[in-house]
Amino acid sequence: MKWKKISLGLIFLFFLGFVFNFGINNWIKSSLPTFILTRNDTPYNFTYSDVSYSFFQRQMFISDINIAPKSKKKGIYTIKVKKIIIHGVKFIRFILFKDLAADLIEIDQPDIIIQQNVDSLNHKNDLVKYKLGNSIQIGKFEINHGNLALFDRTNGIKKASLRNLNLHLSGVLWYRVNNEKRIPVTYDKIKLEISDIFYQLNEIHQLQLKKFKFKDGLLETSQILLHPNISEDQFKNGNYFQKSLLDIKIPTAKVKNLDWGYDNNGYFFLRTSKIVIDSTYIAIKEKNTKSRPKIITEHIDRIIPFNLNIDTIQILKSKLNFNDHITSNNINIEIQKVINKVNDKITLENLKLYDNSLVIKQNDHKTAKNNSDRFTYLFDDVLEIKNFLIANSHVQYSNPDNNSLLEMGNINYSIHDININTIFTNTKKYIPFSYSRFKLEASHIIYNGFKYYNFKIGKMLLSDHKFVANNLNLIPTISPKKFSVQKDSKNLFKIYIKHITLPNLNWSLVNNNFNLQASSVIINKLDASMYQNPEVMVSSKKIHLNKYDLNTEIRIDTFLIGKSTINQYNAYNGKLTSSVKDLKLSLHNITVKDSLDKYTFGLPFSFSKFNIVGKDIYHDMGYHSIHMNNLLLTNSSLYAINIKIRPQKSQLSFMRKRGIDAYTINLLKITIPKLNFGSLDKEIEFSTPKITFQKMETSIHQFDIPNNIYKPAYKPFFSEKLRKLKFKLNIKEVDFINSSLTYEEESLHNNTGKIFFTNIHAKIKNLSSGFKASNLPDVIIDFKSNFMSSGKLSAIWKFNPLNKTDSFTVQGIINQFPAEKIDPFIKPYLNISVQGNIKKVSFDYNGDNTVGSGLFGMDYQDLKVTLYKKNGEREKKFLSSLANLALVKNSKDTLKMSEIKKVERSKDKSFFNFLWKLTLSGLKETLFIF
Repeated sequence: MKWKKISLGLIFLFFLGFVFNFGINNWIKSSLPTFILTRNDTPYNFTYSDVSYSFFQRQMFISDINIAPKSKKKGIYTIKVKKIIIHGVKFIRFILFKDLAADLIEIDQPDIIIQQNVDSLNHKNDLVKYKLGNSIQIGKFEINHGNLALFDRTNGIKKASLRNLNLHLSGVLWYRVNNEKRIPVTYDKIKLEISDIFYQLNEIHQLQLKKFKFKDGLLETSQILLHPNISEDQFKNGNYFQKSLLDIKIPTAKVKNLDWGYDNNGYFFLRTSKIVIDSTYIAIKEKNTKSRPKIITEHIDRIIPFNLNIDTIQILKSKLNFNDHITSNNINIEIQKVINKVNDKITLENLKLYDNSLVIKQNDHKTAKNNSDRFTYLFDDVLEIKNFLIANSHVQYSNPDNNSLLEMGNINYSIHDININTIFTNTKKYIPFSYSRFKLEASHIIYNGFKYYNFKIGKMLLSDHKFVANNLNLIPTISPKKFSVQKDSKNLFKIYIKHITLPNLNWSLVNNNFNLQASSVIINKLDASMYQNPEVMVSSKKIHLNKYDLNTEIRIDTFLIGKSTINQYNAYNGKLTSSVKDLKLSLHNITVKDSLDKYTFGLPFSFSKFNIVGKDIYHDMGYHSIHMNNLLLTNSSLYAINIKIRPQKSQLSFMRKRGIDAYTINLLKITIPKLNFGSLDKEIEFSTPKITFQKMETSIHQFDIPNNIYKPAYKPFFSEKLRKLKFKLNIKEVDFINSSLTYEEESLHNNTGKIFFTNIHAKIKNLSSGFKASNLPDVIIDFKSNFMSSGKLSAIWKFNPLNKTDSFTVQGIINQFPAEKIDPFIKPYLNISVQGNIKKVSFDYNGDNTVGSGLFGMDYQDLKVTLYKKNGEREKKFLSSLANLALVKNSKDTLKMSEIKKVERSKDKSFFNFLWKLTLSGLKETLFIF
């Protein structure tokens, strides 16, 4: 019985609730339109097809809702909603106060259409506070499976859309407008999920996102696509403001602590602590060469058209393609403290690229010289980067055929305080880039872009004030033999440098003027081989620095080379032509620039002082070679030890045909303590008060050549050689100490004639060239020696370089020597030999480039001559007897002088040959040989 009463009570309550619920539903259906009509002060009409209320569930259901503008001028939203569910409705409050209070409002499958002027999207218009918000107290707000589309009201083009919008808000205050977020309510927490987002960024780019999640400041996205909606050909040939065509694919991205809204000036802002992007692909196509004329406005092609504040951006394991010119399959980037201010500038605290591999491909067409009034840039903006870093990266530069030209490994690079400003109107010859300092390191560098070389550097450091490199190699890619065939280049180099340093380096680029200055350039252990092509003439020694339309000037205070070896070869036959070991070189105050008119020693740059130290020096002089053990040469002194000059064996046959004298010289030491080259950047001169040759052993060999093979060559006198020198020579005194001289002339039918001088002590005074000279003192040679190892010779030789007849005088005496000592001199040519004692020989020669004459005399005792037949073996006894009778008759213990008749000079023979002929003529007169 008890349970029956309970059951009947429950049935009554259920029936009562059903009746109450039915009554409430009827009341709501009649009251809700009145509530909307009286409380809806928004610019939108709110209509629906049905509304119901569940008393037991405390839920209100509204279906088929339409929200449309009351006036086209005011409203921008048109919304269709399948169903709205309001949970936890406080019905009594709704009845008593006509306020809609509940726990949650759920909007199901809304379709939202927004029509708005696109220009207004970038500026905040303060939202109007409506009374309707005061009548709604619902703490939670949800949108499920919604869709949204944004259209430009002016042309009806869709600018943005999204699908499957799921929005959850908590702590919602409907009566408080959120002007910062540009929405009519405020909230505490938000959860947002969206699929298939589309946004038209500009006239040629659109943004697409597959999925978008946002909760508690964490934003996660997937399949982000920023790609063009036109073809590359359309971009090249069209008329667009944009200067870059972008194609970006981002599989996933995470944004932490995201905040957004509009600032007090009405500009959109975005703030976040960290953005992480993984496996991104970035393609940037060629900028538009036919872009629209530049309009002076701050809104054209800005990189970021809104305010931005990001603590960290990470782009990991990504790919890059810039115009098929710069590509990479592995890009890792970290950016810190990114701040953008609209119409002001973008600042980055740190921009770091690490573990990257970059490939740069050379354009397949020649870049035309830019003669236009302005440069073009990829954007119009101001970008400041405090620190730009590249760590542990690799770069390869290739030609259009994908052949590697440059490779740099393990690159570590930093540059600071970068400022890039492309916001200006007149950009002719203006580089919109500045920085404070930089540093570049690489473990290896390989450059293959030279015509005949590969260039390698083992390790390098370059900063704004320093350059250091190790193990530099310049390696020929062509053999010397093949190089000798070409006609373009004179020299082929093979160079190894162990270490090079520029410890204090400064450069600047201002108004297209590039200046580089270094306190020193230091090279340690240089090994260089140069292969010279003798068939190629050097047309110009100038260095052209303004290839890129820059006015360039390079100044180096000190240039040093330490402990090096240099070899020069003939490229055709591989013969060594020059070499030096243990070379140490220093040059000072070097200047290199295009406008330089004067060069030092014919080099394409100028310098003021120099110092050269070398050992084991060799040089092919053509017919002769010179070898030197040690050399010290400065701009003010010269010292050399153990110098040897030898005729080249390979040249002897040619020298015989041309009658070229063969010199053999052994010189112990040459000293020039005070040397003056003049102003090295002007006309070079060679001036010194004194040169000393110590123990110089010289042998001169004159060939006697059959007429049928002889090819005569003119041999000028020393005076003519001095007169025709192309530089100023001024030597006050030349000293020869403890030296020797041997002169030999071949005879085709007899033995070689020979004369020699030992223990020479000679002085040459006033040795000058005729270069730009109108008056010069005579050159005077004061010569003292032992004659033929016995007699004492003293002679004075004079000439003047400016005398075009090359006139000269030679005066001298020889005292006390055995007569047979001159047999090597007279027998091959006069077919005589002598015996006895010659007390004194006196000679006084004068002549010019054509003829010579003079006086010759001897004072002799017990002199006896022997005359031979032409073969020089059989004696002419009768003639010998007659000659000896004449000698006895004229022997009066006095000096007998004989006049030398005119002797013609053989112009294909040396000055020494002329003296030889004059002396032989004097001997004939004195010894009665006719």
